[in-house]
Amino acid sequence: MAPNPTRSRARRAVVAGLVLALGLSVAGCGGEQVGRSLNVSVSLDLPDSLGLGSPFDIGYTWTPEEGFEPPADDLKVFVHLVDPDGNVVLQDDHFPPQPTSQWRAGEPVSYRHWLYPPPGFHHDYIDFYVGLYQGTEQIATLRDGDLRNRPLVHTVIIRADDQGGVPVYVEGFHERETSLSAEPEFQEWRWMRDRGVVAFGNPRGPATLHLRALSPVDSLDGTQTMTIRIGDRVIGEVEATDTVPYLRRFEVPGDAAGDGAWVEVVLEVDEAFVPAQIESSSTDTRVLGLQIFWMHLGR
Repeated sequence: MAPNPTRSRARRAVVAGLVLALGLSVAGCGGEQVGRSLNVSVSLDLPDSLGLGSPFDIGYTWTPEEGFEPPADDLKVFVHLVDPDGNVVLQDDHFPPQPTSQWRAGEPVSYRHWLYPPPGFHHDYIDFYVGLYQGTEQIATLRDGDLRNRPLVHTVIIRADDQGGVPVYVEGFHERETSLSAEPEFQEWRWMRDRGVVAFGNPRGPATLHLRALSPVDSLDGTQTMTIRIGDRVIGEVEATDTVPYLRRFEVPGDAAGDGAWVEVVLEVDEAFVPAQIESSSTDTRVLGLQIFWMHLGR
């Protein structure tokens, strides 16, 4: 059955009313009683729908309207991604590249941010609430001509049947592992051996390969080079010198994926290790080359 945003939003309105009645509040999530305000509106450059697992490439445009007075202090942007049940499932609070104290009436401010969903991010649709705040104080902004504390700016439908960007681990990978004690983006991973093959649905045009991974250089000689190939073409490399998770994006030319329904991506590392060979207390005889938390290929 197709999602019903109207019914779900009505249910959320009831829940919001109960929360307000109990006197609960969250920074950047206040009720609709307007206090401090600014004559500025925001729009988002986002598709109306995305395939399952897709990252959000969000374009922000803040437009100070007539009568806008720049705040003396720099305000922070809140971005709340809300599921059909009204839960904030992801957020991206940030300072805009151009401080709000430097904004001027009639001069739009635009920039982009990538936002990456954690594993298991499966929702029929996501509502984007975007506004400004300082400390615990909500700053009302303009939406459809009205001042609102927490305006709903955009909705993205998640196409659950479109899983072309989700990786299929073909060979060279160990079983999936999980840890609920880690941050959400690091709660699930697979160890790759020294070489791994991953398949994606063919994007049929120029695309971006997103990779969140960790090179185990502390267990190696201090460096590791990871190379990504499609066929004979090198798509990108990462030279790691510390054991810190990294997030990289690699541009895939439109002709690199070929004409098949699937495209195979090969990852190779120049160094790997076996835990049992470097730790006397370990019985782990697996070859470990790269810890992969998340991958996605899409246009």
